[in-house]
Amino acid sequence: MGRRAVAWWLALGCLAACGCTGGSQEPFDPAAACEAGRPDDLSSCFIGDDFADCDGIGDPAFACSPDGDDCRWFVGGCAPSGLVVSACPPDDVCCSDGWPFPHDTFASQDFPHGDFHVGLQLYSLGPLPWDAERGARIEVQLDPTLEPLASSSAECTDVPEDPYYYFCEEGVVRLVGATLGGTVQLDDTVSLSVETAGGTASNGLLVEVLPDGTGGHVARACIHPWNDAGDGEPMCPAYFDGIDPATVDPARDCAVSGVVRLSDIPERGGSIDGLAGRLELTFADGLHVTGGF
Repeated sequence: MGRRAVAWWLALGCLAACGCTGGSQEPFDPAAACEAGRPDDLSSCFIGDDFADCDGIGDPAFACSPDGDDCRWFVGGCAPSGLVVSACPPDDVCCSDGWPFPHDTFASQDFPHGDFHVGLQLYSLGPLPWDAERGARIEVQLDPTLEPLASSSAECTDVPEDPYYYFCEEGVVRLVGATLGGTVQLDDTVSLSVETAGGTASNGLLVEVLPDGTGGHVARACIHPWNDAGDGEPMCPAYFDGIDPATVDPARDCAVSGVVRLSDIPERGGSIDGLAGRLELTFADGLHVTGGF
């Protein structure tokens, strides 16, 4: 996914009449969910890997940067003024003629159909909203005595026969910020990517450490699908065809138990240099993942 641009120009979402569900013919107003008005950028919001919380007062909303390279769900529906906000409801994210936005909203010279980058992220995010609570059931332990490993690794045991967990093949664990060459924490949550040594291939595992609301932390570890194939045609209709997003989310399975140990939990802007971690995760189908960095 593209990382977090925070200086985006203003663009509006679609009208209800453009194919989105719902009977109202009034123009969609992306500011309606922002009690104090849309923020200028993400700097005042709580930023997670796949979501942000800008103190919205409405339903969750899906929104993207104007280039379509950074999409996420917004808790409460309030998104900064630089984002293109979908008018689709959270239980029908592809309501606009099989897509979250009017087609060609993100048209570019490279991808004339315009929605390729958005499609890649929808493939990964799935059709249901993300927030700080979904799938967050993994214990987090702070252990300042942990030392970084000479080389990171991830191992899988009790792997199901279904060839679904590609990250089990010569797996490694990487800090998302460090992968991008950063030396500081980029968001308000600490994200670890479990992937093949050569990079994410089809399915990776994203581990995200989040505040638990009581002064502590909790984590989620969820499958992170990836597909860079295609010719720019939207993926949403094909990928979600026949799926009821209200009851099934095909995009991510999350670990049901486990523990994540970190030597520190840096806040946004804090140093990630020398950060060490270990993880033990168990999925509902019996898969067991251990790793460290």
